[in-house]
Amino acid sequence: MRRKIAYCIESFHNSGGMERILSVCANLLVEHHLITLIIANQCNKPYAYELSENIQVVDLHIGLKDYKLQYQKVLSEYLLNHSFDIVFSLAGLEMFFLPQIKDKSKKVMWFHFAFDVSHMFLSERYHGGKLKLLYYLHTFRRIYYAKKFDKLVVLSKADYNSWSKFCNNVTYIYNPITIKGMSTSNTSSRSAIAVGRLSWQKGFDYLIDSWVIVATKHPDWHLDIYGDGPDRDMLQEKIDNYGLKGNISLCGVTKHIEQEYCNHSFYIMSSRAEGFPLVLLEASSCGLPLISFNCPQGPKEIIVDGENGFLINIVGDIDSLSHRICTLIEDKELRESMGKKATDYSQRFSRESIKNKWLQLINDLLK
Repeated sequence: MRRKIAYCIESFHNSGGMERILSVCANLLVEHHLITLIIANQCNKPYAYELSENIQVVDLHIGLKDYKLQYQKVLSEYLLNHSFDIVFSLAGLEMFFLPQIKDKSKKVMWFHFAFDVSHMFLSERYHGGKLKLLYYLHTFRRIYYAKKFDKLVVLSKADYNSWSKFCNNVTYIYNPITIKGMSTSNTSSRSAIAVGRLSWQKGFDYLIDSWVIVATKHPDWHLDIYGDGPDRDMLQEKIDNYGLKGNISLCGVTKHIEQEYCNHSFYIMSSRAEGFPLVLLEASSCGLPLISFNCPQGPKEIIVDGENGFLINIVGDIDSLSHRICTLIEDKELRESMGKKATDYSQRFSRESIKNKWLQLINDLLK
């Protein structure tokens, strides 16, 4: 039976991981259910990612004046007039009022960030007691509203364990691989790859520091970092000051990331924290061994240490990170075997596998 399902999001023009996963999952589920994407205000911008022509998109055109009140009023009216079976919040502003709308639909909060996401972002500006106080206020406010939903869906088992201490409505569904993975790397190029927003969270400063050690031992190897963001100038200055301009490139954003994975020999993630790192899934599906700090959350649920890659237990441990990078550089057979296992292990996160998890959740909610 085809059910009517709506996803609420404030905009769909940012090319972030949340929008990307939403597009993939909505495109998968529209084969089975009637899918509507309800956007607060698209601001006349193009969609960040391609959506199936069978997905209905509704722009509420919420203005900036009295934004929250307008959003609540207009979204309430729309839901009351359109009889959905399930309505998802992607934890935008609507998470604070969606469960109050009495349209008879089941309400689901789909949280795309780590449980302690507030600590990560607040710690860029605050320290000590003020950081701790603000973190608890933000986190327990989020928990208070999450409890009001029929179901809370998070991205990892680690996050499930954190949330389940406070909520009894929580489950987890992994993100699916977002690229097709039609080809794989032969791990023979003298280059490693990293991908992500050039921001403090992603820890590219750690990665550049580690490459200082790598470059002294293997000056013929190169690191390519793909992405853009507020720290670009700072990171480029760091590269220049270390004299690594010929060893590390900030490559910007590419629309051909799958091809770039295949042109490199292994993947490195140096993040301070993650929600559930799509880049590790993408790289593994292209046959790349993985190296990552064991940051919260997600990497240890993707990387089996010593099998499809290496986990560095302490975030910011530059010596261990550079040691593992050199281990892969110096052992092509190890790169090949880990790359094959990476491809095999990535099937846990295939689109078909994750789609079935969502279909089961929908069925369970509507029994």
